[in-house]
Amino acid sequence: MIRKIGVGVEFSLLSSATYRAHEKFDSDPDFRQSASCCAPTIGGFPLPWRAMTDSLVKTRFAPSPTGQLHLGNVRTALFSWLLAQRTDGVFLLRIEDTDAERSREQFTEDLQADLHWLGLDWQEGPGVGGAHEPYTQSQRASIYETKAAEFEAQGKVYPRFCSAVEL
Repeated sequence: MIRKIGVGVEFSLLSSATYRAHEKFDSDPDFRQSASCCAPTIGGFPLPWRAMTDSLVKTRFAPSPTGQLHLGNVRTALFSWLLAQRTDGVFLLRIEDTDAERSREQFTEDLQADLHWLGLDWQEGPGVGGAHEPYTQSQRASIYETKAAEFEAQGKVYPRFCSAVEL
C-alpha cells in the first residue's frame, strides 16, 4: 500500500507539472518561443519538467524477472533510456522480483545482459549502485516495514476491514 501511495503521489506531481507546462506552451507565445530554443524537446515540443524546473529527470525501468526480455520490455526500457539521455538525466533499473514463485535469478542476469547488449546502460541500479539501494524489490521489505511502523506511530494509518480475498 505504501508503494502504491508513493507512486501515485509521484505520478500526480509529474502529471501536474506536465499539464501546467502544456497549458503555458499553448497559451503563451513568448514561452513557446523561448522554450523551443533552449529546452530539450521531443517532436519539437519542449520537455516541460526541464523547461519549468532545474530538477534532474530520472526515468525507471522495473521489469519482473519471470521470463526472458520481450519486445514490450525493450520498448519501455528504450523510451525511458532515451528520455534520460536526452535530458542528461538518470536511467534507473529496479528489479521487481515480488513474484517469488516465478522470479528466477537467471532471468535477472539475462535481463541485465540483454540491456547491456542493446546499449541501454543504467546509471543507478543493480551492479552500479546509487543513493537508494537496494534496487531489488524483495530486498526492500525492511525499508517498507520501518516506514509503515513510523506511519502507524504517527497515527497516519487506518484499519483495513476487508479480507485479503476482497482486496
